[in-house]
Amino acid sequence: MTVIFVNPPIRLPRAFAHYPMFSTLGMLTNAAWLRAQDISVQVVDAFCLSAQLKLREDGGGFRHLGAEVDQVVAEVAQRAAMSDEPPIVIVALTMFSDMNRIGENLVPQVVQGIRRVVPHASIGLADLYICGMNYFPFDVHAVMHAVAQADWVLVGEGEVTLPELVRRLEARQSIEGLPRVAVRTQGDILYNPSAPQVFSDLDALPLPAFDLLNMEHYFGVQAGALQADLVHEYHVVERQLPLMTSRSCPYRCHFCTNQVLGLPWRAHSVSYVRQAVRTLRQQYGVQRFLWLDDNINVDAKRFRDLVLALEQEGVPWDAVNGYRADRLDREMVRAIKAAGNTKITVSAESGDPTLLDKLIRKGLKLSSVVNLARVCEEERIPLQVHYIVGVPGETKAQINQTLEFATVLFEKHGAWPLLQHAIPFPGTGLFRDCEEKGYFIAPPFEIAGSVLEEESIIRTPEFEPAEVLRMKRNAQHLHAAMQKVAFASVTSRCDSDCLACHCHSSTVAHASPSIEELCFDLERAQFLGAQEVILGGGEPTMRPDLPSIVTAIKNTGFHRVTLLTNAHGLASAKRVQALSQAGVDAIAVDMLAHEATLHDDLTRMKGAWKLMVLGMNRARQAGWSIDVHIPVLRANLSTLAETVQLAFRLGAKTVHFQIAPPPSPALKAGQIPRWNEAVGPMLRAIGGSRRGSTWIQGAPLCLLPSRKGLLRPLPPWALQASRAHKMKHAVCRQCVAYLLCGGFFRPEYEPAYGMMAALGLEASTQSDEDSTEPT
Repeated sequence: MTVIFVNPPIRLPRAFAHYPMFSTLGMLTNAAWLRAQDISVQVVDAFCLSAQLKLREDGGGFRHLGAEVDQVVAEVAQRAAMSDEPPIVIVALTMFSDMNRIGENLVPQVVQGIRRVVPHASIGLADLYICGMNYFPFDVHAVMHAVAQADWVLVGEGEVTLPELVRRLEARQSIEGLPRVAVRTQGDILYNPSAPQVFSDLDALPLPAFDLLNMEHYFGVQAGALQADLVHEYHVVERQLPLMTSRSCPYRCHFCTNQVLGLPWRAHSVSYVRQAVRTLRQQYGVQRFLWLDDNINVDAKRFRDLVLALEQEGVPWDAVNGYRADRLDREMVRAIKAAGNTKITVSAESGDPTLLDKLIRKGLKLSSVVNLARVCEEERIPLQVHYIVGVPGETKAQINQTLEFATVLFEKHGAWPLLQHAIPFPGTGLFRDCEEKGYFIAPPFEIAGSVLEEESIIRTPEFEPAEVLRMKRNAQHLHAAMQKVAFASVTSRCDSDCLACHCHSSTVAHASPSIEELCFDLERAQFLGAQEVILGGGEPTMRPDLPSIVTAIKNTGFHRVTLLTNAHGLASAKRVQALSQAGVDAIAVDMLAHEATLHDDLTRMKGAWKLMVLGMNRARQAGWSIDVHIPVLRANLSTLAETVQLAFRLGAKTVHFQIAPPPSPALKAGQIPRWNEAVGPMLRAIGGSRRGSTWIQGAPLCLLPSRKGLLRPLPPWALQASRAHKMKHAVCRQCVAYLLCGGFFRPEYEPAYGMMAALGLEASTQSDEDSTEPT
């Protein structure tokens, strides 16, 4: 009797986690294990029936991945026809065929089709779980009622029970009573929920039965999957194979499906893995192995031996589910990098130590994540850190604490944040909490599976789902901006002495960074993913070698260079031509008034307005993109509308009103308007400009609740600089815009700015700084 394993096609949500292309590993492992028991085995994999990836739209936020159902059924019929007696057909279940949402997957159609073409086959459904991905428990009786053509169901790991189940079916004996097996009998469904003895000796397993697939098809499909972003974070086409070096995890985080089956951590020996790598490379020309282990470095000594052995083999690999941060040291980081790994991924989960310990129960100290971030930065290997927000029992203040921890860790050490909202998977403590306390926004299995990775489905007394998503997305936008754009100050000198600026004019020669020093500093930003550079100061055009600086930056690989400038140095056509040839793409210009007298008075430089206008015209003729910043002072309040109109006439694409910071001379000169004094003229000027082209930067984002979109965050480099004279108060902690907002000016400056007073709040002398902020 032949056993035919079937991997059905799946309906894949547009947003998904884990690795659908590797979900067949459990099936292939169990196929190899049965074959080792002298059982005839075949495999029908919907993903590999064709030499190319089959992926199409399937409605409802899903895509159909794999061959069509009728093609899979026809292939099973063809395989079954090769045998003299009806086969045993095992349809593999994975997280991508969630049996709690049968209406969203294709398992019922596949089973129905197989029953039609092989009516006398014994057809079963089996998890064949080997860890490495999420596990979703399901109501076995409900599934067998819904998939009426299935004869039996096997739940959980298969290696202990499956050989005995197959032998009994071959001998036409009953399979009733086998551990975690449900069977249809005499109109009833009998299920033994008791767990089998754990399969402990992983080295007894043969290698997964990749040979039962057309491996040229396999790698051809994989190439398409890499290009279609179905293997997240891997986009270079290469021959990859998934493998496990261990199973399960000894930790039971509140949100993790590892707790569902309660399986212990077990591991292959290092020698087994080493031989597996040699064999598979020789057979299939594998270029990279992707370990799917839940916790590959839980045993620090074994992991060290494994890494060193793989280094000796010279095989590129990656641990796609990441590592425990507290079990990685510098030696291991170096060895991981030497192996050709593209990154290191760990999970912090929360930036609040109490939440991490008491609610998430990860058993991790945040200091280990910070220490690892330092090491990875020094060793120049990218570090990614997972965080989860929106867990029941968490407040918005704690969410903000996590997001700020993630942001500062990225800013200081380049650890890229991977943010996820909490998803209550069935069988987890998180799911039970939501169910018992009524936190689901709707009955959980009536919520489309296609939205789980995109929308929060948890509502608690502390937060709304939309608030969690907004906080997460705010952070993601900030982090993307931080990653994309690097700022460099090329000089502290300036030819003006603007009232609104923190820079002051000077004829003294200041030490400026050399081109080599600038490029060295920008190399770190480029390593972290920066594509654009903003050059400021001081006044960057005061550097005679500015064209050489721009050329060097462009030659380094940056795509865009923007100058923060007063435009005086651009009045020279020759200078603009040199900068254009060097590669300048854009300028951002400070404009204080619409006419010469007031502008020159506020810049404290005679002729400044004329030079600015001429410089902006030269920039426009050169085809540069132009943005304008208008510092808001008492002296120019009445002329803001006219200044905005001049900016657009001179080629500006956008105009930003900016609040002058305390280090500027404007504060001592009494030129800082209080908020209630400044807001009217700014709004009138915005109302007279093109919609969406003019807004306000540098003010707390809560000051105009009825005028959404008019208050914008400072760019990341300016937001970081603003910390010196701003602070966040207790009232800020629950704000969904907390991360994007610099907060209010410090109490010693508040009387001049009047921003807290505008909201009827009293300034506090105590900052709401996060005590767990990375250092």
